[in-house]
Amino acid sequence: MASSSDQARDSLPEQYRIHFDELRSGILAFCTEFEIPVSALSNKEDFGKQLTSKKIPTERMEEVV
Repeated sequence: MASSSDQARDSLPEQYRIHFDELRSGILAFCTEFEIPVSALSNKEDFGKQLTSKKIPTERMEEVV
């Protein structure tokens, strides 16, 4: 994931890169907090299965969807 997200970040205009980094950091922190493998981020179905298999508080789920 890191290399593809780095490529995506580098293709953005400079003024959007900080926001991209903040979003990426938040996503990775969420995955770490709820023990979701980062590899699940590459596929919507895998990520959805991980989300439904965890006991994630409703207010935190609202942040994701």
